[in-house]
Amino acid sequence: TGAVRNHTLKELKSLESGSFFSEDFEGETIPTLQEVVEALPQSTIFDIELKSENDPKEREQLVSQVLKLIDKFQLETRSFVSSFDWEILKIIQKENPKILRGNLLEKGDKLPNHYLEYEPDLILPHFTSVTEEFVSLLKKENLCVVPYTVNE
Repeated sequence: TGAVRNHTLKELKSLESGSFFSEDFEGETIPTLQEVVEALPQSTIFDIELKSENDPKEREQLVSQVLKLIDKFQLETRSFVSSFDWEILKIIQKENPKILRGNLLEKGDKLPNHYLEYEPDLILPHFTSVTEEFVSLLKKENLCVVPYTVNE
């Protein structure tokens, strides 16, 4: 139990996660991002969501590792990185501006006034926030809208 960041990869890989979804998957462990990329076809488009605590060093390390993986597997043209954390998006913009960045918005959030600071390529609002007015505003800013839902 506890935050993923507080466990080693070895500890996480020892956890059985498949039965959560179905008894057909019993015995499956949590895959790494690299394992997911290697297992899926070259035509797959990846939404790589990054989460971190408010630790600048952790953010930098996380982004660095993900950017290395994107480079290693040549995912620049078939992936985007999404996050609720604007600082992560800023780091990605600085380190590799070719990678598409998506700003996730919480349920009820509107487009932040300071979004121009980090210029996301995509806005990913909770599906309940998607109104005609909201989409019109995003289109005026030439932003792509990709609503998300939560499996509750």
